[in-house]
Amino acid sequence: MRSPRTFVDTNLFIYLFDARDPIKSARAKEAILKLGDRVVLSTQVLQEFYWATTKKAILDVHKAREAVASMSEFEVVALTPSIVSDAIDISIVNKLSIWDSLIVQSAIAGRCERLLTEDLNHGQRIKGVLVENPLRELE
Repeated sequence: MRSPRTFVDTNLFIYLFDARDPIKSARAKEAILKLGDRVVLSTQVLQEFYWATTKKAILDVHKAREAVASMSEFEVVALTPSIVSDAIDISIVNKLSIWDSLIVQSAIAGRCERLLTEDLNHGQRIKGVLVENPLRELE
């Protein structure tokens, strides 16, 4: 059976390159590889990835730029005023940060059934999108 379209949050991409936690790195790699071409992300994920990996010295700026270019080969949802507006509504109703709400709304805009993240509650369903934390047993 083919994996459903799945939105992958920034933290999982960061773990791919973070040698400080080889177990989380391996788990993130496994989760993303299983999805094949069913990975969806957003411009927010690209921005956060670059900022976090360079700020935490996980990657130098050139390697981070290369990684962003590689990640951009997946389907990327561009943030629009409509996505921001809908994310604000999600934030208000679900009492989430605007950043987490933008991730959820981007998953919805990308027609995803699942959202892989460690930032929300595993098993939670928000506007039809199932939140899954592939790292939950490690925490």
